Amino acid sequence: ENKDLGSKKFEDNLQKQENNITEVGESDVTKDLRETFEMYKSGKQDDATEAQLRQMILHIQELNMNAIIRKNAEASKATKNVFALITMLGTLCFLLSFTFVINFPGMIANPISELTNGIQEIANKNYSSRLNFSSKDEFGEVAGAFNDMAKRLDEFEHSNLNQLMFEKKRIETIINSMKDAIIGFDEHSKILFANSVAIQLLGIIEKDVIGKYAPDVALRNDLLRNLLAKTQNEKLLKIFADNKESYFSKEYIEIFSQEVKIGEVIVLRNITQFQELDLAKTNFIATISHELKTPLSSMQMSLKLIEDERIGNLNE
Repeated sequence: ENKDLGSKKFEDNLQKQENNITEVGESDVTKDLRETFEMYKSGKQDDATEAQLRQMILHIQELNMNAIIRKNAEASKATKNVFALITMLGTLCFLLSFTFVINFPGMIANPISELTNGIQEIANKNYSSRLNFSSKDEFGEVAGAFNDMAKRLDEFEHSNLNQLMFEKKRIETIINSMKDAIIGFDEHSKILFANSVAIQLLGIIEKDVIGKYAPDVALRNDLLRNLLAKTQNEKLLKIFADNKESYFSKEYIEIFSQEVKIGEVIVLRNITQFQELDLAKTNFIATISHELKTPLSSMQMSLKLIEDERIGNLNE
C-alpha cells in the first residue's frame, strides 16, 4: 500500500517535471526517467532500477541547480551593470543640474529684461523696436508675438485708420470747446458722447453717462428726462447755470445713413444773452411809453378844455 502511494506521488511529481522543462538536456533526462519509471511500474522493481531512477532525479536536480547558479550570476552581473549605469546617470544629472542652477538666472533674467525694455520702447511709441531672441523656446515665441505686435502698431501708426482716429479726437475736441451743450445718442438710445457743457448742466460724472442707456440715466436726472421728452421741443428751458438762471433752446437733430436712422443729437443753445436783451428792450419800451404818455395826456386834457364851449368860444 505504501509502495502504491509512493508510486502515485512519484507519478504526480514526474508529470509536473514534464510540464516544467526549462533547461538544455532536461528534456532527454526527463524522457529517460519516464521510461525507467514505466519499467519500474511494470514489475522491474529491483535495486538497479531504483538506483537508476535516483541517478536520473539527481541529474535533473543538478541541471536546475546549475541553471539557478548561472542565472544568479547573470542577475548579479546585470545588477552591477545597472548600478554602474545609475551611477553614471546620477553623475550626469548632477552635472546638468549644477550647470542649470548656474545658468538659469541669466537664462530667465536676460530675456525678461530685454522684453521689459522693448515694452518701454513701445510705450514711448517707438514702434520700430524689435526683440532678437535666437532661442526656439517660449521666449522665442514671446519675441515673435512681440515683434508681430510692434509691426502691426507701426502699420497702424501710419495707416488711414490712425488718421481717422486723429480726426475723431479733433472732432471731440471741437465739440467739447463749444459753448452749446451737445449730447449724442445711437439708434438704441445709448449715449455716445456728451461735451463738457452738457456734463456740467446734467450734473453727472462723465463715466456715469457715456455708453449708458439714456432712459435709465433719465430716471435719476430731471434735466435729461425733460430733454428726452420731445413734446417740449418748442419750449424754452430754464436751467441754473453760470451762477444764475439761464435760458436754453432745445433742438433735435436726427442722423440718417442711407435713409436709415443711426442716431440723434440734442443741442441746448444758451440764449440767456438774447433773453436778457429782449427783457431790456421790453423794459426800455415800457419806460419810453410811460414817459411819453404823461405830457401827452396833460396836453390832451388842456385841448379838450379849450374846445369846451361852456367856457366860451375860441377866437382866431
